[in-house]
Amino acid sequence: MKVFGILGKSYSGSTVLNHVLNSAPGVVGASELWRLRKSAKYGCAICGGQCRVWTKPAREAISAASDGEFYWRVGDAAGTPLLVDASKSIMHFSRDVVSAARLAGVDFQFVLVAKNPLAHVASHLYNKSAVVDRRLGTYADVRAFLDTQEGSILAKAFLAQLRSYYRDALERPRPWLRDVPLIRIEDVVTNPVTITEPASLFFGIPRNNFAVDAWGDAEIHPIGGNSGPLVQTKAGGAFKSATDADRLDAYRAHSGLFIDEKWRQFMPERLVRDIIDDPLYDELVALLGYRRDYPLSSPSPV
Repeated sequence: MKVFGILGKSYSGSTVLNHVLNSAPGVVGASELWRLRKSAKYGCAICGGQCRVWTKPAREAISAASDGEFYWRVGDAAGTPLLVDASKSIMHFSRDVVSAARLAGVDFQFVLVAKNPLAHVASHLYNKSAVVDRRLGTYADVRAFLDTQEGSILAKAFLAQLRSYYRDALERPRPWLRDVPLIRIEDVVTNPVTITEPASLFFGIPRNNFAVDAWGDAEIHPIGGNSGPLVQTKAGGAFKSATDADRLDAYRAHSGLFIDEKWRQFMPERLVRDIIDDPLYDELVALLGYRRDYPLSSPSPV
């Protein structure tokens, strides 16, 4: 059993990495498996309750599993010993959990994914604060909301969360995770071997098995992930209930790798300036290896 574990913060790009790795035959991008460890009520973000992979009996068996059995039961349901777990949470990949799984014959490879702090804050504000929490349906509505004191408070709060998470992840020793490379999502877009090379070596499959430019065409059954905002904003930004076809269309429409710059359409200039003038921003770009003037003026992140 091999598990490619993705660490990071919400909206860092882990969903895309999960999908790219899922595009290789025999690899299942299970996405946020922490949900099934927590409760059997969580299921496929695309198929919902009709999923042929994450059936109710399968979810119940996984949720009831011990730390040593957990990934084996996931593999039984997924029909493969090659899994991607994009749970991101360091608590999910705790010493007790990882050690118990290793004793049960599970091999791990971990990466830590990051996104440019300005774009990362914008992704959180848009997807979580605006679309999910407040059901704002257009860029104009989102911009108006963010151009308020509340928007500034939320932005600064998430910037602080990013600093805390990545400083802890990069500077606090965790021997059970072993060597965890930092992968910037922008580097993956410009040079996909950044992720496909370590994955192919770990899984023991050819690198060209990963359909980097057409990952949306591969069948996928992710537990959680950023499917909600993609679907909810698909039709002209309208927030709506999604059918299975809508979910599939949303993923396929985003197939391929690209730098997401939609933040330029909804982030007020004042808020952008507030973020990049914050000392926490300077600390983060230095910690993660970004150029300070990216993405405002520099075309290169590093």
